[in-house]
Amino acid sequence: MASIKLQLLVFTVIFISAIFGEETYPQLLFSYRTAIALFDTKTENISILADGCDHVLFLDYHSSKHYIFWSDYHIGTISRLPYRAGFKSEQEIIIIGANNPTGVAVDSINDYLYWSEMGGDRIHRSHLNGSSTTFSIDVPAPHGLALDISNGLVFCVNSQGDVLKCSLDGGECQVIYTSSHRCDNLVIDFEESKIYWTSWYSSLPIQSSYLNGSNLQKTGITISQAWGIDVSNTHIYYADWNRGLCKTEKANSTYYVLLHAHAQLTALKIFKLEVKFYYFEDECRYYNYLRSANKRSSDYILDFFEDTVLSDHDLKMNWYRVISDNGDMMPTSAPGHMHCGTVNPIWLNGQIFSHDDGNVTKEACIQTKDDICEQKIDIQIKNCGSFYIYYLQHSPVNSSFCFGNGPVLCPDGLSSDTGYYPGCTSSFPKEIVPVNVEADLIDEKHFPVKNNQRYQDVPVHGNQSYSSLLPIFRCNFTDVSEGSYVYDVHWYINEVHVISHLNVPFSNINYTVLRDTDWINIFKMNMEVKCAIRMRYSTDSIPGLKLYSQSYQAGIYPTQYEYTVIEGESIDITFTSSVPVGCLSSHDAIRTHCEQNFYIYQLMDSQTSLSNRNKIAKTDVVFAAQFCGIRIKSVNWKNDKILRVYGFSDSMYNFQDRSTVLKISTSAVSEFNYIWKDIQVPDIKVTVIDKDNALMNRQCLSYNDPHITTFDGRLYHYMDVGEFVMYKNDKGPYSVHALFTNCGFGWVGSSCHCGIAVRSRNSLFVLRTCKTISRTEKYLLQEPMTKFISCDVRDIVIEHDSNNYKITLPIGTEIKFTISRWSKFISMIAIKPSICDINVARGLCGVPSTTKDQSDDFTHRQNGPINNDQEFADSWRITPTMIAEQLFSSEAVFLSNLDEENGNSITENNSTSYCTCARQASNTDTQDDFKTEQCNSTESTDFCSEPFKIEEDTITSFYTSCSTSKRKKRSVNSFDEIVRRSISDDNDDDVIDFPSLTYDESVFNTKVTIPEVFRNGWTEDTARQTCMKEIQNSLPSELTILVDVSVEEFVESCLLDIKLVGDTTFLPDTIGTMLTYIMTEVLRNESLFMLNTTDGSQTLMEYVTSNLCHNNCSDNGNCSWGVCLCNKQYIGDECSQSITIPPSNISLPFDGLCTLGTRDCKSTNIFGDFLSRTVWYKIKYFQIMTESIKYISESDVSKVNFRNMFMVSVDLMHSRRKRTTTDTFMAEGNEIRLSYDGTNFGESATIITYDDSCYSCNSINMSCLELELCRPTVDPITQNDDKKSVVVIAAVLGSLLLFIMVVVGFIYFKANSNNARTKINATPDQQEGKPRVYLDQSNESQLWMTRDKTISDLQLEIDDIKDVNPFEMFEKRLHFVPPPSHYKRNL
Repeated sequence: MASIKLQLLVFTVIFISAIFGEETYPQLLFSYRTAIALFDTKTENISILADGCDHVLFLDYHSSKHYIFWSDYHIGTISRLPYRAGFKSEQEIIIIGANNPTGVAVDSINDYLYWSEMGGDRIHRSHLNGSSTTFSIDVPAPHGLALDISNGLVFCVNSQGDVLKCSLDGGECQVIYTSSHRCDNLVIDFEESKIYWTSWYSSLPIQSSYLNGSNLQKTGITISQAWGIDVSNTHIYYADWNRGLCKTEKANSTYYVLLHAHAQLTALKIFKLEVKFYYFEDECRYYNYLRSANKRSSDYILDFFEDTVLSDHDLKMNWYRVISDNGDMMPTSAPGHMHCGTVNPIWLNGQIFSHDDGNVTKEACIQTKDDICEQKIDIQIKNCGSFYIYYLQHSPVNSSFCFGNGPVLCPDGLSSDTGYYPGCTSSFPKEIVPVNVEADLIDEKHFPVKNNQRYQDVPVHGNQSYSSLLPIFRCNFTDVSEGSYVYDVHWYINEVHVISHLNVPFSNINYTVLRDTDWINIFKMNMEVKCAIRMRYSTDSIPGLKLYSQSYQAGIYPTQYEYTVIEGESIDITFTSSVPVGCLSSHDAIRTHCEQNFYIYQLMDSQTSLSNRNKIAKTDVVFAAQFCGIRIKSVNWKNDKILRVYGFSDSMYNFQDRSTVLKISTSAVSEFNYIWKDIQVPDIKVTVIDKDNALMNRQCLSYNDPHITTFDGRLYHYMDVGEFVMYKNDKGPYSVHALFTNCGFGWVGSSCHCGIAVRSRNSLFVLRTCKTISRTEKYLLQEPMTKFISCDVRDIVIEHDSNNYKITLPIGTEIKFTISRWSKFISMIAIKPSICDINVARGLCGVPSTTKDQSDDFTHRQNGPINNDQEFADSWRITPTMIAEQLFSSEAVFLSNLDEENGNSITENNSTSYCTCARQASNTDTQDDFKTEQCNSTESTDFCSEPFKIEEDTITSFYTSCSTSKRKKRSVNSFDEIVRRSISDDNDDDVIDFPSLTYDESVFNTKVTIPEVFRNGWTEDTARQTCMKEIQNSLPSELTILVDVSVEEFVESCLLDIKLVGDTTFLPDTIGTMLTYIMTEVLRNESLFMLNTTDGSQTLMEYVTSNLCHNNCSDNGNCSWGVCLCNKQYIGDECSQSITIPPSNISLPFDGLCTLGTRDCKSTNIFGDFLSRTVWYKIKYFQIMTESIKYISESDVSKVNFRNMFMVSVDLMHSRRKRTTTDTFMAEGNEIRLSYDGTNFGESATIITYDDSCYSCNSINMSCLELELCRPTVDPITQNDDKKSVVVIAAVLGSLLLFIMVVVGFIYFKANSNNARTKINATPDQQEGKPRVYLDQSNESQLWMTRDKTISDLQLEIDDIKDVNPFEMFEKRLHFVPPPSHYKRNL
């Protein structure tokens, strides 16, 4: 027998473990629309329990009778299924004809089924077999249900966004929380006395609150569409329509998908059937109740005249849970004779214990009038966590057990002055009137109004004044007594009593308003205000019951607290103020100027975006607003205010949707609006849906001769010449034009890029390598010409290293191009569109669509989409007659049309202002300064705002202002760094002859002729094999997973190139284009920045981009971010050349002749193909005599001034000897040699310096001839030069000293006059007077923007703009102190 019992016990334990499961492996009962199933989280087995349903949304089960119940929404039925593990049962319909049944909840203790009827606006109760009871509760559009049987409550959520608490005795329901979103399902967490609910429709996170609706919280889970929900002690389980069955820890925001399901999952319950055996009982789940135990409080004194004595003499021995408003703990000291509603109270002689103690036997004492412990009784107590249960036995007559402490409320129908015993009576006013809270303005103290231009509409007569207006709250109700009653008015904020006004006649009820002085500095706005009234027949008589108002939400509130916006698109957040704005005067003309600003700012989340990688600012949303916030005026404070929020496009393929939290603050308040200080508005969460990924693998490519791929991936080949529109977006406007000309080398019918022009609003960047456009010949410049004219630093960002350029537009569109070293053509142009280009951009690149639709790629400029690619491309030609659209002309027409007064474009003035609102406004911020700082964008995307490092002793190069007509046009021809030279020279040695762009006759007279056959021994098969092999070998295998590369299209282009030129000349450029395409796509994949390689040594991005260098850097360097970092002994784009090989094929401007009549000839530019930034030079100085050449000296080895890959500059040697009549020379010269290592120098290039008014020289044979009419441009140097020099120097120094004194005095005056103005958000660099230069030289990459003018620049400007006061210019532009090296070099 003992063995049988042991086996039974073992079986019981195993079976219970299987049914209940461990905490981490419960069984989940769930439904999808047509079936009910059981999922074992440990074995991951799924059992289908019932199918053939139509639309199941809710279910529940009876834990002891083993029934599963569910509702079918569409067919209007309630069904049940008997369930036994391992047995198949038939389902049965127990209720039919229900009007859209929704929630179901089972009372396993009393054997009732509760179900809600959405179409009938009601909650019903029935027996377990479906037979009806008379019970019902009216609830509008109810959804999910949850029962709290011990407290006699049913909780419900509905489609109107309410969470309701209803009494099971059929009483009214109380709304404990409401929102603007539909609520769908809920569950009670008895362990924490909380409720959790879901809002499927709005995809909101799971929310929770206490059982009274307070302490609202939101989980940090990103919910897709959650419906069913249940909780354990530590976890939340929920059914997500799109993800499956999920769980998350209550204290964590990380979720786990337990079961991925393709079907839409709905209901969910943790499945725990009760299995009762003789050896198993859970006291904390099975007990009886001691209900209505309020009078068992130790503080309640028995009233023989009113009370019935409590007596537990007939109490049955059992476990009991106490239900009392005063708590369930037994007093541990004698309460006193006649306390606890009885004669002889029973109290606990000992201390309450912890949960871990289990069942504890304690001694209880019966107190009599003679002894506090006259008789002892043993009881058992168990701590069940959130409540206690007691194993009690019967006691002597007129004795009862005590529980809780504190006063006892008067029962329903009775009242007292305090609302508690003693004194409860039925003699009081019993009328019921509605009570509500209203916010209003009342007249306060008067202020005199003086004559003021701002208030011209205000009539002022003598000392006339107007009352000020102060916001207050009124408790509104109707006087039902016609003036005979007096009233008590009680005020509560956030359920805390604030102030009471007692025995007030209705005629004085205005004195009971809630003023700011009653609660200020204790509570903050966005609070719940409530009032209650009690009626009295007369002063100090017994008041009636408290009649409460609904809670009044006092403050400023958005329509909702969670929003979703798509990148590049907008949403409107509507704010409503429920409290008026005060004012110093009640006159409407003054009230129009009374307002309260509410500042919006967003918390920046560093982990959600890495967009600074692509020079786009790192933020999540921007606001289309005049300032960072909303403004509520006193005169129309009830009007809704709308804040338009744009999803910020970060030009990244985000690894997950980004989100930001918006906060509201008040930086400053007036005396009359002090209530708004430090307002506490709940955070507003905005989720930004990534739209950039719609443009994944979408680039326009134009390369070689040229082959063009549209944004949507359509490849075509176009061989004509001229200026063409590659890309055009009228939003800015933004545009990219390209120049095509013959490639030369005898390639008939070829066409190569020889220029690119980028317009961004009213800024223009131009790079050109050709001087003439021809269909038959190649006419290249000696070195590429660059020009940059910008009106606004926000217009454009230009970066380049070596021969690669990247230009970023304010909308995020990115243009890359490469200059070929061997041909000096632009080998590739790649344009990466932004979301602002979708369905808007046009040109040779086609129209980028949302879905990669190629049908409109060939959109003709006038005729719309066509099929002929050549006719389409022809339409985007800029002809010589289209002067207004030409970007390669000497001066673009749009630049000459700018407003020369302020330099701003019409587009910018009329554009929307966007605010980032990245920080909270402080009370020291002036509104204008804060707006300037935070609202300076004219697009819903923007560049990085951080300054970039520059090397000491260098500056950014040429920059012209908006008003080009007022300034000399000089091109330093570089966006690279140049060494700052002395600007005291009268002449500029930095001369480069750039002719205007011309077209030869062949452009207009010759048609395109393309070779039809392969030559030089090539066939189509050999060409295809060669192309395929080289391209595939250059494509890292790992990248084919990350980037969709059309290898076949590159092979096709390569094949046509070989057919055209008869060799593989273009193949490296084709491969380079492919790698650029890949690099662009990879750098936008945010996940690669976030994840590390398996060994943790680098990010996946670093690993991937280390494989994107062509030819693997010739094994002479390391590939980093797609760029070769060569070893010390090697240089070049691929580290293929030794530094011992010097530069070759160098040349000088003007054939090496420098005339003193045009320039000083102290330095010269040198043209060539420079593979390194480090180039050395040495010079041999000579003089050309009448009949000989005399070599004088040789310089030390020095470093050149690197300008760009095609040009460097060097300082020349010249004679310092005094000329005499016996020792003269006709010209002087320099033989210049260059080296990469400072040791091995190449062939020399010679420059001859002479006075062209007296001599004519030839640099080839190094000879000069004296002219007959000699009028020296330069005065001869005489013996008196020293004395004259001293006088000149003294005069110059005196003038300079006087100028400095005037300037310093002027600055001192201006500084003092500006002391009162507060500097907002000054960076440390700005505060220290450091340069604000936007330049990035990491990895030899430069960012070209603009800089504040320096005092050195000022001298250049004075020469150019004669009609401008130099002191005014100095005041405007002196923001920069040149580095010490500047002065050192100029001395």
